[in-house]
Amino acid sequence: MLSFLAVNTRRLACLLAFLLVLLLFSSCSAVSDVSSEHVLAAMISSAKDLPAGKIYTTASSPGAPDYLSQDLLTALYGSGDYPSVFERTREISIWTSSGLYAVEFAVFFCNTDRDTEEIADLCLGRIDDMRRFVNENSDKLSLEQSVIKGLDGAKVIIAKRCVIMAVHSSASIAIDAAKEEILRKF
Repeated sequence: MLSFLAVNTRRLACLLAFLLVLLLFSSCSAVSDVSSEHVLAAMISSAKDLPAGKIYTTASSPGAPDYLSQDLLTALYGSGDYPSVFERTREISIWTSSGLYAVEFAVFFCNTDRDTEEIADLCLGRIDDMRRFVNENSDKLSLEQSVIKGLDGAKVIIAKRCVIMAVHSSASIAIDAAKEEILRKF
């Protein structure tokens, strides 16, 4: 009787391990169903009073007007002290305001948890650069209160392996819309 129980316990353990692996693979495939463009669109549609802007994405073909090239990404976010952001992500979409507005939304789908943390740091550096630019040029810029409020309320969060950045007066609302879009796919 004891050997029968030991065999069934091993079978149960193998079945549970198989189900766990199956669950992991199904959750990984669900992540790939989420598009950074859809998440970004949810953020944009949730925000009020956005200035004119433009969307750039790595999902577009190189050479397309909305293609987010490594050169443009480096100009916006810097290169950091680690390998290329392109090597650490599977897809990126960014909406940035035209003109002298410090308003921006970004969605980075990262390859690993470590990449996610480092891309979040890169986004925080971008926000610091935007603050520095506004502070150094405040006498030349006619800043609306909403721009200053957007910088003060800027947010960077991690949801799954996705880094979401919002620099806008309604950053919390845009972040919530992004999280809802990501979680809706699971």
